[in-house]
Amino acid sequence: MQGRAAGCPHLKERARVKLFISWSGELAEQCASFLKLWIRKLNHTIDPWCSNTDIAKGELARSKIANQLQVSNFGIVCVTRGNQAAPWLNFEAGALSKAVSDSRVMPFLIDLPEKDLTPGPLSSFQATDSSNKGQVWQMVQSINDVCDSKGKVETDILRGHFDQYWEELDKTLQKIRQMKPSPKALTRATPAILNELVSLVREQNIRIKALERRLEILGRTSSVTTHVQPDPDIPAKGVRDALCKEVVLNVHEIIGKSHVRQLRTTESGITVRCDSEGYRRAAKNYGRLQTLAASVGSAIEVTDDIEILVFEPL
Repeated sequence: MQGRAAGCPHLKERARVKLFISWSGELAEQCASFLKLWIRKLNHTIDPWCSNTDIAKGELARSKIANQLQVSNFGIVCVTRGNQAAPWLNFEAGALSKAVSDSRVMPFLIDLPEKDLTPGPLSSFQATDSSNKGQVWQMVQSINDVCDSKGKVETDILRGHFDQYWEELDKTLQKIRQMKPSPKALTRATPAILNELVSLVREQNIRIKALERRLEILGRTSSVTTHVQPDPDIPAKGVRDALCKEVVLNVHEIIGKSHVRQLRTTESGITVRCDSEGYRRAAKNYGRLQTLAASVGSAIEVTDDIEILVFEPL
């Protein structure tokens, strides 16, 4: 048998499971470091890898992480309330799901139940509640099942190891949950995707307020429309077109008539399409356009088909 092993240098490697442990932020890092040591006590053929301990000084971190993602057989993603939307954590989870099947990628929830996991890439995997002994046992079994016949530990023996070391894991996780992340950890976990969502929500609120304001104005003017003398130069559509004409005159003056491609009314207000120079002038005269939007009681959007400025009728 010794001669056979010597002639097959990869035999031992095939018997080992490459377990990638992903983390982001101080609490998740503490958990990942402990899990790496703890999981080896249950099955010595499991080879856990964690970036905070397995990248030597001078090595290219991203290159090393990319290599480990490709060769891993299983992935544990350490998730906290503060890091679940972290871009890097979600990137590693996505990369793992491409390298292995989705069932072999498990979010390990440190300080939140599964119901509090926000919709996103992580929520598409079967999560493990770290405070639930039964769920953690199922995760351990899943990792053990990935091992081949030479590395797999029999279920009853594995259960004995698990019960022996469970309290050690549980107490460590309780201490981690009580920790307060440092300001540095919070800064690292601030997700760009949330900033984008906040911007989208803010823009949506502006549109909703503009529509509500527009409906309010139309409701007030509808009762006095019969007293408005029609201007022969304006199409007979009432107050709306009168307001539109006022906007046209002012927009032409502020942006420049030659730079305006189209001006039209929409449900949310008035949209002005212009060229890049017109957009630059609109940005330069932000205050005047904001005042115009307030005076006509309608939101004004200025776009060059690449970027957009929204002036709300405050």
